[in-house]
Amino acid sequence: MKKLTLFIIALMVSVYTFGQVSKDYTVGIKLSVLQSPLRFQLSWNKAAAATQYKVFSKAPSALSWTARATLSATDTTFTDSSVVAGQGIEYQVVKLTPN
Repeated sequence: MKKLTLFIIALMVSVYTFGQVSKDYTVGIKLSVLQSPLRFQLSWNKAAAATQYKVFSKAPSALSWTARATLSATDTTFTDSSVVAGQGIEYQVVKLTPN
């Protein structure tokens, strides 16, 4: 019984120690629509571990992403002035870190 208890405790400690937190791997994006001229502004919170951000976009029916910008670690916004009213667009922001 002692061995089983020790095994369970060791397993719980290892899961807690090596657990991943989703906020460490994601970029929470806010999209604002700006008028005159029409443009979309993406914004996010600065991540302490980020070395740079890469912004991609694609049409909803497209199979691949198009690189739009490479931004520094201190940048927290990207403005797309090439949007067209009535056309859908998807964005992806990738946070690069040393790891």
